[in-house]
Amino acid sequence: MKYILVSFAIFLTSCQRDIDLSNLDSFIDYSIKYIEKGDVNAFLDLTDIDTMRVITGKIRNTNKKIFSSQLSEHNRIEVIKYEIMSIPKRDIYGRVVKSSKSTTSIEYYLIMDQSYYLIEAAVSKRNDAFYYSSVNLKNLSKNCHYDLNNNYVPIMFRLDRGYWLASNDRKSFKELTLRGVNNTRLQIDQIQFKLKLNKINGDEFFSKTITKDVTIEPDDTFQFRINELDDYFVGFELTNETFRFTTDVISVLPKPRSLSCLKIEELANDE
Repeated sequence: MKYILVSFAIFLTSCQRDIDLSNLDSFIDYSIKYIEKGDVNAFLDLTDIDTMRVITGKIRNTNKKIFSSQLSEHNRIEVIKYEIMSIPKRDIYGRVVKSSKSTTSIEYYLIMDQSYYLIEAAVSKRNDAFYYSSVNLKNLSKNCHYDLNNNYVPIMFRLDRGYWLASNDRKSFKELTLRGVNNTRLQIDQIQFKLKLNKINGDEFFSKTITKDVTIEPDDTFQFRINELDDYFVGFELTNETFRFTTDVISVLPKPRSLSCLKIEELANDE
């Protein structure tokens, strides 16, 4: 899923017109007005667009031109709905960090040239004035199409560890067992993946696409044995220094309904 991220460090001036920055309703009305006009500059005036922010140790300019082109290139923009959300902070596995404060976000749902978009705008307040601390623009229609036409491979699912045993002469596998973790919120029933084994010089000596029926609960670890490598002869001494294995997950089942598609259905029903 692709999206454009525009990040800002904020310092608001007092030059905004027709807006009361201390009033959230006024703040939202102003935003909707200028989004629908395609006036990105007025919308981004609720941030300090000239400021840069440190991201993973590097300085990166705010990508105003890309964000601007995404809106201004459309003939007609309509904000059909907005929602004020309380977004809990999550760790790298998507789990809620209980001790942290939630972030307030305003989600603006748009129709632009018959496609559905979402602007996710995180809201903060300083000196009794609201401002946007970050803005995400997502093409829901494009994301929905991608989800429908591609396999489901959740980023919170990992199959990248394992252990192996060699025969007495160390020239055949006795077994290879893969391990992983399902940090998604869904039970997994089937995994399709490609397993490759290479000599340390890069030469491949085993490659196979494997489909495995499993029952893996959410937030659970798992392991399974690769039967295809039981007593598999390689013809050289197996040690941690003579070969490597890699896995590439192709698909995971069941495939959940696309969140982007579900949101589009909801918005269409509300119209």
